[in-house]
Amino acid sequence: MPISLDKFEQKAPELLSLAKKAKFSLSKYNLDDIQADVAFVLDASGSMNDQYRNGDVQKIVERVFPLACHFDDDNQMPTWAFANSQQSLSDVSFDNFREFVNTDNGGWKQWMSTLNSSYNNEPVVMRAIIKHFFNLDVPVLEKSSSGFLGFGKKSGNENTLAPTQQKRKPIWILFISDGGVAHNDDIEFIIKWSSTLPIFWQFVGIGGSNYGALETFDNLQGRFIDNSDFFDVDSITSIPEQELYNKMIQEFPSWIKQAQTKNII
Repeated sequence: MPISLDKFEQKAPELLSLAKKAKFSLSKYNLDDIQADVAFVLDASGSMNDQYRNGDVQKIVERVFPLACHFDDDNQMPTWAFANSQQSLSDVSFDNFREFVNTDNGGWKQWMSTLNSSYNNEPVVMRAIIKHFFNLDVPVLEKSSSGFLGFGKKSGNENTLAPTQQKRKPIWILFISDGGVAHNDDIEFIIKWSSTLPIFWQFVGIGGSNYGALETFDNLQGRFIDNSDFFDVDSITSIPEQELYNKMIQEFPSWIKQAQTKNII
C-alpha cells in the first residue's frame, strides 16, 4: 500500500509537499497500487563536485525519497555511489535523509576520495546492483583483439541474456549522473543482459554532457523488453518538482505492462 501522508507530517514535515506531488504523479500514471523496490545511484566523480558542494545532490535525495516511500512500504532506499569504483551507502530513511550526502559514510568528499573520482565507471555499480538483488554475476563483455589496437570488435557473449528468475515485485533504479560516459559498449551490454530481469533502469542527467550510451536507449536492439529510460535537465532546481516526478516515472508503466505480459513480475 502507498505510504500515508500522515507519516510525512509526523517524521518529515519538510517533505510533505514533495510527498503530495509524488503521489499525484503516481496517480497520473496509474501507479498508485504498484509496489516496487527502489534503489538510488549517485555519481561521485570529480565533475560532480560543485553540485555536491552547492547542495543540489542533497536536494535530489530529498526529492527521490518521498517517491521511494510511495513505492516501497519499508521506507528504506538502498543507495550506491560510484566513480571509477563503487560502494554501497546506507539506505536512505526517515532517520538519515537530512544531510545524507554530507554525513553518510564520511560524506561525499570521502566517497570521491575512496572511489577515485577522476573517472566514471557506470558498469561497475550496475553489476553490484544486480549482484545485490539477484546474486547474479553479469558476464564480462568479450572483445576481439583483432580490431584496431584491440578495440572495436565485440565477440562472444554480447547477445546473451540473464537467466530467468522467479517472479517478484519490480525494482526501479534511479541513476543520477552528470555524464562523461565512456563505457558505452559495457553499459549497453548490461542493459540488454538484464532485460529479462524485473529491473527498470531510469537514468537522469543533471547539468552535464557526453551522456553517450544513455542517450541511445530508445534505439537499443536485442532486448527481451525495453527496460531503461534517460532524460536530462540543466539542474535539479531548474525543473518544477511535479514535472521532475512525471519525467522520472513516465516510462515505468509501459515497462510494468510488458514485464507482466512476459511473466517477469
